[in-house]
Amino acid sequence: MHEFRQTSIIPVGQRESHVLFRLFSLKNRERLSCTKLAGELYISQSTLTRLMAGVQMQLDPWKILILNDRKAGYMLQYHENDFRNAVAAFFICSVRDEQRSRLLGQYFRGLDLAWLHRIIVRQEHEWHLHFSDQVFLEVLLHLALAIQRKNQSVTIRAEDARMLERYNDYLFAKAICQETEQIFHVSFSEEDVCFLTTRIMCAGFVRISGQEKMTETWEAIRSYDTNLVNFVDEVLSSMTVILNSPLAADQKLRQSLILHLRSTVFRLRHGQQRNNELLQYIKTEYNSVYTASWIISMLFEKYFDLQITDDELGYIVLLIQSALERRTQEYNAVILADFARSFAELVSQRIMRYIPEIRQIDILSRYETDNPHYRDADLIITRSSCADPREMVVDNLLSEDGILELKQKISRRQKNRFSASAHFLQSVLLFSLLT
Repeated sequence: MHEFRQTSIIPVGQRESHVLFRLFSLKNRERLSCTKLAGELYISQSTLTRLMAGVQMQLDPWKILILNDRKAGYMLQYHENDFRNAVAAFFICSVRDEQRSRLLGQYFRGLDLAWLHRIIVRQEHEWHLHFSDQVFLEVLLHLALAIQRKNQSVTIRAEDARMLERYNDYLFAKAICQETEQIFHVSFSEEDVCFLTTRIMCAGFVRISGQEKMTETWEAIRSYDTNLVNFVDEVLSSMTVILNSPLAADQKLRQSLILHLRSTVFRLRHGQQRNNELLQYIKTEYNSVYTASWIISMLFEKYFDLQITDDELGYIVLLIQSALERRTQEYNAVILADFARSFAELVSQRIMRYIPEIRQIDILSRYETDNPHYRDADLIITRSSCADPREMVVDNLLSEDGILELKQKISRRQKNRFSASAHFLQSVLLFSLLT
C-alpha cells in the first residue's frame, strides 16, 4: 500500500480528499481499515460514517462504489475505465497545486514521472503541438496509470477504436505510447492507446471541473464526428459551384479535409493559435481559391460556433488547391526511411491524407536504389539529401509544417515543369516562324 505521510492534523475541508487518495491508492483486493482511517483523521466512527457518505457522492458520477466490511474495512468496486478517469480528475481538480507534486510522487512511487514528462514534451515538439497545463497533466496521468495498472485492462469497443484511428490525436497518442514502451520496457494494448486518445480529444471540448464529469465522452466524440463530416460535405458542395470544378465528387479531397479539420477544430477549441508562414504565398499564388474561401468561414462558425483564423483557412485553401492540381498531375513516391518502419508508416499515412496528389508511397532504405519502386518513383522523400534530382528533403514529416513544406516543394516542381514546357513550346514556335 502507498504510504501516506501525515505531518499534521488534516483540516476539515481536506478530509474527503485525504480519504479519496487513500482509497485510490489501494491495491487489488486490499482494504482500508476503518479504525486506522478514523485515527488518521482524528475523528469518531460516527463522524467517519458521515464523511464516507460524502466521499461516495463524489464517486457516484464515476459509478464507483465504496464497499464496507466491518472487520476488513473499505474497498472500491469499479470498472477500470471509470477508475482511471476518476483518479485523473482527482489529481487535476481536488488536489491543490502546492501539494500535487508530492502526492503524485507518493501515488506513483517507483515510476519516473520526470521521464514521462520529457517524453510528452518531446512529442509535442515533434508534432508542433502545445498543450495547456491541464491537458498536459491529464495526458501524463493517464500514461502513468497505464504503466502502473498494466495488469488491469481498459476496454474500448471495436467500432469506437476504428473511429478513433482516423484522428491525428490517435497517431499522436500512439507515438507517445511507442516511445514510452521503449524507455520503460512495457507493452501497451491497442485499448490503452485508444483510451489515451479519448482523453486528449475530449480535453478540447469537455472541460473538467470539481463537479463536472465526462460521463458522455463517446456521445460527444460521435456527435462531433458527424457534425464535421456534414460541414466538409457542405463546403465541397459550395466550392464546386463557386469554382466550377467537381470538388464534391473528389473523395480524396473529402477525406483530407476531414482529417485536417479534426485537428483544426480541436486546436481552436484549445485556444492554440497557429501562424501560417505560407499565408502570403497562398493569397498571392492561389488567389481565386482564397477569395472563394469566404464561404468556409461562414460555414465554420455555423457548424462549430468558432471563428476560423486566416492562418487556419490558408491550410484548407492548400488542400483545395491540391485537388485542383491533382486533376492534371499525380505522383508515385518513395520514402527513404532512416528510422523505424513503424515511424515511416505513420509518416506515409499522413502524407497520403494531406497531399492527395501523391497516388502511392513505398518505404525503402537508402541502400535499395536498385529497387524497381525507387527507379520508377516521381518523388524521393527523405530527411537528408540522397543526391537525386527527384528528392524532396523535409526534416520533420510528422508535423503539419513539414507536410506543408513538402506540399510547397511539390507545387514548385509542378510550376517549374509548366514553365519549362511553356518555354519549350515558345522556342518551337519561334523556330517554326524563322524557318
